[in-house]
Amino acid sequence: MALSQSRPDSRFWQDDPEAAAKFVDAVYKANEFIRDNPDKAVDLAPLYYADTGIEGDKETAAYAFSLRDFQTLDEAIADMQSGATIDTLIAGAKVLVAAGAYDDVPDLESMQPVALEVLMAAKSLRN
Repeated sequence: MALSQSRPDSRFWQDDPEAAAKFVDAVYKANEFIRDNPDKAVDLAPLYYADTGIEGDKETAAYAFSLRDFQTLDEAIADMQSGATIDTLIAGAKVLVAAGAYDDVPDLESMQPVALEVLMAAKSLRN
């Protein structure tokens, strides 16, 4: 999962840590709902599509959902702690650099401590 999709940048974290933690918690609650209720998620997706102007139906949703690994918050924390998330992001960034989409691989390793702090703050909301 891309860091920007599920974890607010450090500016958001610094400016409003409570909101940042709540945002991250909500993302992972959605992931967990989709993972635990895949048929219900597919049934609900066309309603979301209609509300947001996206063309799609249940088949589109089922296909889109099949492409993602909807991590739990605990899995995201474990992957961040182990370095798996950062390694995956760096590998993806290297592909983008090789393709000419970006000039350099960003210093993603320096983001790990902040990302882990945000994830842990989200986890504390559940306790």
